[in-house]
Amino acid sequence: MSQPILSQLIDAVHSRFQEARTILSFSEYLDIVHNNALRHCRNSAQYVVDAFRHYGSTTIETPWGPQTRHNLFDTKDENGVRVAGQEQAQHDILRLASNFVREGKITRLILLHGPNGSGKSSLLNALIQALQHYSTQEEGVLYRFNWIFPSEKLKRSGIGFGRQEETNLDLHSYAHLEGDQIEARIPSPLKDHPLLLLPLQERTQFFQTLTQDEKLPQGFALSKYLAEGSLSPRNRIIFDALLTHYNGNFSELLRHVQVERYYISQRYRTSAVTIEPQMHVDASLRQVTADRSMSALPKPLNNLSLFEPVGALVDANRGILEYSDLLKRPVEAFKYLLGTCETGRIHVEPLILFLDLILIGTANEHNLDQFKKFPEFTSFKSRIELIRVPYLMQYSVEKTIYDELLQQNHPSKPITPHTTELAALWAVLSRLRKPDPEGLPESLASLVSDLTPLEKAHLYNDGTLPRRYSTEEAKELRQHINVLFEESKNESDYEGRIGASPREIRTLLLNAAQNEKYPCLSPLALFEELEKLVQELSVYKFLQREEEDGYYDAAGFIEIVRQEHLTIVDREFRAASGLIQPDQYTKLLERYIQHVKAHLRNEKVQNPVTRASEEPDTKLMESVEEVISGEDAEQFRNDIISQIAVYSIEHPNEKIDIPWLFSEYIERLEHDAFSKQYKRLRRLAQHCLVLLMEDKPKLKADEQKEAKKTLKQLETKYGYSKDGAREQIALLMRKRYHEFPA
Repeated sequence: MSQPILSQLIDAVHSRFQEARTILSFSEYLDIVHNNALRHCRNSAQYVVDAFRHYGSTTIETPWGPQTRHNLFDTKDENGVRVAGQEQAQHDILRLASNFVREGKITRLILLHGPNGSGKSSLLNALIQALQHYSTQEEGVLYRFNWIFPSEKLKRSGIGFGRQEETNLDLHSYAHLEGDQIEARIPSPLKDHPLLLLPLQERTQFFQTLTQDEKLPQGFALSKYLAEGSLSPRNRIIFDALLTHYNGNFSELLRHVQVERYYISQRYRTSAVTIEPQMHVDASLRQVTADRSMSALPKPLNNLSLFEPVGALVDANRGILEYSDLLKRPVEAFKYLLGTCETGRIHVEPLILFLDLILIGTANEHNLDQFKKFPEFTSFKSRIELIRVPYLMQYSVEKTIYDELLQQNHPSKPITPHTTELAALWAVLSRLRKPDPEGLPESLASLVSDLTPLEKAHLYNDGTLPRRYSTEEAKELRQHINVLFEESKNESDYEGRIGASPREIRTLLLNAAQNEKYPCLSPLALFEELEKLVQELSVYKFLQREEEDGYYDAAGFIEIVRQEHLTIVDREFRAASGLIQPDQYTKLLERYIQHVKAHLRNEKVQNPVTRASEEPDTKLMESVEEVISGEDAEQFRNDIISQIAVYSIEHPNEKIDIPWLFSEYIERLEHDAFSKQYKRLRRLAQHCLVLLMEDKPKLKADEQKEAKKTLKQLETKYGYSKDGAREQIALLMRKRYHEFPA
């Protein structure tokens, strides 16, 4: 039984190997290049740009404008977490790689900088994982070459370095020799591109032919690596020795070339290498002719001094090399990068190695600040491109980090809804800067001068505007959120540099999950951990900032988040109670808008029941305006219609999204209705607690039915477990409903 299964596995592996065209002769490889030149005539920068294009992108809407998110950053890392946000940094990486393509060579090191835990390494991990996967696809195929020398048996048959004689083996290449037919196989440590085997003059003609045959488009940015480059030193020595041995017969030389497909792999340090801070140059040499494993080298090579380059720069060639925390190294340890970045080569005695790779590093802001004070910083800056990676400013985006973390760690307790959202909200509050009116346009300065941290957090998150603003003020701020968001981008103390790190919040959530006082991982357990954290003033820099008009007050933010939590739970309990229909007030606002339109146009409204045309309902309009507007009625009505008109222009051929456009008005209507029903809500909350806590609840049939229905809604619609519902309803009773007698 096992043999047929093994045979199937063997056949599958062999078939996949053949389909991937893993081993080719040089002639076979040139045919492939001619058939798809764009795929095979690119350097590492072009390869990275093509990987971005391969995985595509999506446009996401943010309060400060549309952003392009590149799908390759949605790859989850080994912990099951993907890159959250950081669309600007993604764009900047692609922009710089594209610049390298236009320049024809990679001339600068990319340095991602930001506070600890902002996502710098996550960005690079996602990029490397995407490149690894891309190299397994036909669109991302990569080839290098090896030197193949036949065995003594074949040499005696006249194939090899001896005189060519008749043989029963019709071999035009040694590329496909197997097993004991091969005497020696010499790989290329730098993974030289096979096209570099073509002498420069013939290579230039080959590229011209590809362009003439329209295999390469006019204006294709052929990299200097392929257009002007040459073989690495060891390959050049072997190439020259063979060409001399064959008296210039290039065809005989190419018989020794085996073109091999390879795959990017960070684990095996193949064109993707991450190095930690260290004290030495990241490349060196060893003499392979002194290695006993190379004793089978053919005689024409025995007298040559063949050196094998080793090290991170060598392993990463034709790919990407990440310097993790680059600036933690002493500056003297990476001065060699000045020349390497600009020229693409490095001097390793006694050889010069030419490289084709993207150098990309990470650094925290403290180390970068110190680096800027270094006397030779100006020299480095001309060879380094800085990309800022700040902390996230949208708590709904940061929430996804913690959700994925908890999915991977599988807490033994139920997770109460909104726990991760509130953790993210507190983290974002700790990062916000107080707006500086002097740095903003006059019309905007007056609006944001008294913007609270919570209001600013909601504004950044989804564009929610403070209710106290008039319609005109809200419109003005909505149109200039991007100005506020970018207010400090050119400052060293930019918004998103200082604050709670996602790393601290992750640890805090895991600690909260272990708190035995709480049956769930809930906001209450979260708040207890936050209270502990804000006591550690000597540990966290953001806790040492002086409070200013509510900003930089980490301890005060805990109470703000507590109140936000209560508001959320109150709203969900009210909705679960069924005292109103979910879209009742959306429909009410739609009716109001219908009557306002008719009123302003001096038109009539069709009665939905009688179908008769009637005058707009003044009482309806006034009753709604009494709740949602404190302005002049006519002005407010005109503003409402203006907002709808602007939405229609910005979203042509789309139905007006009333819940999104006027969410604050709908919330006001709901709040007004529920404020008149708190006594009934308190009784319902009491009944729910009795049902949850007593084995034989002493409730009337209708009370029990209503409580069960509410709890079912909390479970199915909002995700509360039994323990979670009991904890949150009890909290509402203590903090929100206690002033209303039953």
